[in-house]
Amino acid sequence: MVELKIGLNLVFQSPYHSTSDRVSLEADKVLFKEDEYIIIPATLLKGNLRYQIEMALKAFGVDVCSSRNPESMCGKCIICKTFGSPRNKSRLFFNDVRLKVEKNQIQKRFGVGIYRKAKIVKEANLFSTEIIFFDKKAFAEIKGFLNSSSEAIKIASLFFLGMKLAFSIGAEKSRGLGWFKCEKIEAFVDGQPIKQNEIEEKIRELMP
Repeated sequence: MVELKIGLNLVFQSPYHSTSDRVSLEADKVLFKEDEYIIIPATLLKGNLRYQIEMALKAFGVDVCSSRNPESMCGKCIICKTFGSPRNKSRLFFNDVRLKVEKNQIQKRFGVGIYRKAKIVKEANLFSTEIIFFDKKAFAEIKGFLNSSSEAIKIASLFFLGMKLAFSIGAEKSRGLGWFKCEKIEAFVDGQPIKQNEIEEKIRELMP
């Protein structure tokens, strides 16, 4: 068994919001927050990356399952084997991203509900959303234990491919929230960095 570690340096380009179940008198939709930390949940990060990697592979003609249809997942394609499915567990472990912030960094944005088909505003449907614009990088770490170095490099190559497409995370993305870029991605197998040419070779192997 070998240990794979992947580190992502994310830089936010627009305000971010992820709704929590906290009750607040200050806003209708409140940020996922613990004490002085804003949380980007591991499940949110995992789901976003899984979707982007699916889209990247499908664009190259690779036959993989769709995470939007859990009942039809095969459990055997590279997406199912990497991220898990109802038939098998994920081999990767995602950590929550925790960012320390000051209270005065949190702002409110107001919006109104609309009827999409009719394109008209709903009556008495004004709501407020807590948002924050991070002024620092967010670091995300993913770990996994694989059978071989070759397998670990293959999975790392998926993340390099997916991060080329990833552009937003969190709630209300259609309203312009959560846009980011991955400034840097690094991957290690048993503490040794994976080289760029190894990543490129594995990506070529994945293509039909």
